[in-house]
Amino acid sequence: TPPRWAARRRAQPSKDTWELSDLDVAWMGLIADEQPAIANLLHTASLTHGKGMQSYLTMMAVRLLEMKRVLKPTGSIYLHCDPTASHYLKMLMDAIFGQRNFRNEITWKRTSTTKGNFGQGARFWPRAADILLFYSKSEKYGFTQQFGEYSPAYIENAYRYVEVGTGRRYRLGSMIGPGGAATGNPMYEVLGVTRYWRYSEERMRELIDKGLVVQSKPGAVPHRKYYLRRRTRSSDTVRLGRHRQSTGISQRASGLPHPEAPGLAGAHHQRILQ
Repeated sequence: TPPRWAARRRAQPSKDTWELSDLDVAWMGLIADEQPAIANLLHTASLTHGKGMQSYLTMMAVRLLEMKRVLKPTGSIYLHCDPTASHYLKMLMDAIFGQRNFRNEITWKRTSTTKGNFGQGARFWPRAADILLFYSKSEKYGFTQQFGEYSPAYIENAYRYVEVGTGRRYRLGSMIGPGGAATGNPMYEVLGVTRYWRYSEERMRELIDKGLVVQSKPGAVPHRKYYLRRRTRSSDTVRLGRHRQSTGISQRASGLPHPEAPGLAGAHHQRILQ
């Protein structure tokens, strides 16, 4: 059965601004009864940032509590926000999902040029980044590692060598064992060079047989060849979201735009991952 605040949230009509008088005051009463840590946070926000921020965080608290309720035990959530309220939302997420289930605060550089930059006389550093707060519901949560494409400039610089015959790009990496004997690296001779190596003699022979050891000239320290591997994104890395809810907040402490207001730009998203 959904908690009382969930039913109250569904009955709330849409509004164009975030003002405390427009909210159903029963929300805060129910939160105070059942979530005292959240109630204290909402009170603090009203003292330090105004009633508009308190109204916005009350709306967010109700939705985040419901998201946690319906989220699978193996699920996780990404909350996208900007610096206007990210500090309050971090505390709100700690109270709802638990500080132990905090995974990352991700800084997303969303643009290289912004309004109010130095050329326009700004007296602050560029506000060009948003925040993603990553939480899980429990310790046993799913996570799919993400990969992006290398830029042509990076490939040219990092994978500067091209293999004759195949045209495959590669880079060279050190095979010297860091720390020498103190960290258990074996010492032996490879292509006329004796060093402490990071590989066993058996593993080194395998690399040589596969053509993965390169020596630029006699007597030079050999290096290992690492090929550039092209990755393709699988459906698992693309299909991240099962549900999305949009919310919005402006730089002002009051008159904050409602997420359902027509034409809202720059809406912030929460994405539940299952």
